[in-house]
Amino acid sequence: MRMAAHCKGSALFFARDSDHSVILRQRREGARAAFVRGQDLILAAGEAQWVLLSLRRIPLTNGGQIGFPVENCLAAAGTLWALGLPLETIDAALETSGADLEKSPWCSNVLSINGATVVFDYGHNPSALLAMIAALESFLHRRHLAVYSAAGDRRDVALIRQ
Repeated sequence: MRMAAHCKGSALFFARDSDHSVILRQRREGARAAFVRGQDLILAAGEAQWVLLSLRRIPLTNGGQIGFPVENCLAAAGTLWALGLPLETIDAALETSGADLEKSPWCSNVLSINGATVVFDYGHNPSALLAMIAALESFLHRRHLAVYSAAGDRRDVALIRQ
C-alpha cells in the first residue's frame, strides 16, 4: 500500500476480505479493487462490481481452501483487468489455471494419498512458509506435518526467519 504513493499510474488493490479497510476506501474513492465475497472473486470500480466466478471453478485455489493462491488469482485478475482484457478472457484464464503436477508443478498441488492430503508448493520466503502453515489448518486432519526446505540463494535474514 505504501508503494502506491510512488506509482505514476493508479493502484489497484486486492484482498481476500471484501470489507478490508483499503478495499472499502478504494471503492469509496471510485478506484478499482479486486476481492472475494463469500466464494466469489469480484472486480469493482467504485460502486460498480462484476462477479468473475466462484473460487470453486478456479483449480489453483483448491475451491478457495488455500488462501495464498486466491491472493495470486486476485492479483492476476486485477492485472489483466487493468490491462483492458475482457472479463470473459479473465474468467477463462482463471478457470484453466492449473493446480496439478503436470500443468504447474510445485504450485499449490493438492493430492489425496491413502487418506492423507499432501500439498506441494514452492514456497521460497518467510511469507510463503507462513501462508503454507496457515493453509494446512484448513484441512480437517487430526495431524498436520510440514516438510520445508529453504532455498540457499536467499538473504541471511530470510533464511534465519524461516
